[in-house]
Amino acid sequence: MSGAALTISATALSISAGPAAASQRGTLASSVVASSQGVHVRGTCGDVFNPSASGGSAAWNLSCDPQGRIRITGWVHDYKADGKCAFVKAVAGNNETMPTAKACPKGVTTNFDWKTTGATGIINAYLYTA
Repeated sequence: MSGAALTISATALSISAGPAAASQRGTLASSVVASSQGVHVRGTCGDVFNPSASGGSAAWNLSCDPQGRIRITGWVHDYKADGKCAFVKAVAGNNETMPTAKACPKGVTTNFDWKTTGATGIINAYLYTA
C-alpha cells in the first residue's frame, strides 16, 4: 500500500499473540498499518486480529503446524450499504497467495479457512473495501 499510513490504535483493532508466536519466530513482530485503502496486518503463529475498515470488518486467527505451515481462519463482513464489498486477502511469507474472501451486500458475512502449502513463518493479510 502506498501513501500516508498510520499505526492503528488498540481501540479500533485488538491483537493478541499466543505463546506459539514467541516460540515459533522470536524475531518477528506482528504489525498493523491502516491507510485509505484498508488495513494491512503482518502476523505469525498464535496471533488473533479483529480489523475494521470503512464499510467492513473481519476477524482471523493464525495457527501453525509443526512443519511451519500457517493456517488463517476467520470471517469478513460488509456492514455498510455503500455499493462496495468487504474483502480479505492474504499472502504468505513465501509469496503464496490465498484466495480472496468477499462479503457483500450489506449484512453478508463470509467465512474463510486457508492453509499455506509450505513453511512460511509469517502471513500478510489485508482487509479492504472496493
